Amino acid sequence: MVRTISIPQTLIMVIFLSTVYLSTVILYYKLNNHVKLGAGYGVDTSVELESDFSDDVKLDNAGKFILSGMYTFEDISASLELRYSSVEYTVSKIGSINISNDIANHNKVDGNHSALLFHWNF
Repeated sequence: MVRTISIPQTLIMVIFLSTVYLSTVILYYKLNNHVKLGAGYGVDTSVELESDFSDDVKLDNAGKFILSGMYTFEDISASLELRYSSVEYTVSKIGSINISNDIANHNKVDGNHSALLFHWNF
């Protein structure tokens, strides 16, 4: 998976290759036949950022809070979802250097993100 991270003023864009395994549970409340609102919890495990430009970064497993809004189309068996995830990662290793807990806890990586997802049911 390729992720794009913006870094203000230094570099416009850096592309990292990321490895992550996700576990997610979202409970939805159906407002009507087309709209559902949901909230949930997820866990990101084995989070790693691999880069050709600098040392690889290994991050600790992290829990995240998820908010979701989903619209189901009437004519086709598909839905469109807008999802927001709130997560903070703790750096455990940069290259071959282990990071101490004191330093890592004061320098967390913000992983908050939004996504627009298209679900096609078949």
